[in-house]
Amino acid sequence: LQDLTVVERFVDVAMSATSNLLNGAVFGAFFGLISGAWTHRSLAGAWSEAKMKGRSWGSISGIYAGLQTAARVIRNKDDRFNNVIGACGSGAVFTAKGGPRAAAQGCVSFAGLSYLIDVFTAPKDAPEAVNDQVLSDEAVLRKKR
Repeated sequence: LQDLTVVERFVDVAMSATSNLLNGAVFGAFFGLISGAWTHRSLAGAWSEAKMKGRSWGSISGIYAGLQTAARVIRNKDDRFNNVIGACGSGAVFTAKGGPRAAAQGCVSFAGLSYLIDVFTAPKDAPEAVNDQVLSDEAVLRKKR
């Protein structure tokens, strides 16, 4: 990460956010289409549901990935707190229509869930984990050289 230029860091964040936005939109639209077909039983209703879910999933995924990558680039660390920062931002944006209090609650909820998932799914004895910091694939490869 230290060897990256400012432009490369920006491109890393932009590519991560964009690819996850598209991935989330496709995933959300697919399941929206299925659930819309099940509940509305018409193509128009199913398509409406697909668009709504695609926008929701896409925005949450894009914000999460963009903030997570930005945190990794800015902090120059690849640990679980980057995931927490991404989850906090996506939770805040997802619940922002309810006002500042709802946005704060969304941030805390998403961040807390992200942290718990990372704590309980990270292997305890993995050689990639050093001082509770899970190393990126790049860092693991550099370490093995």
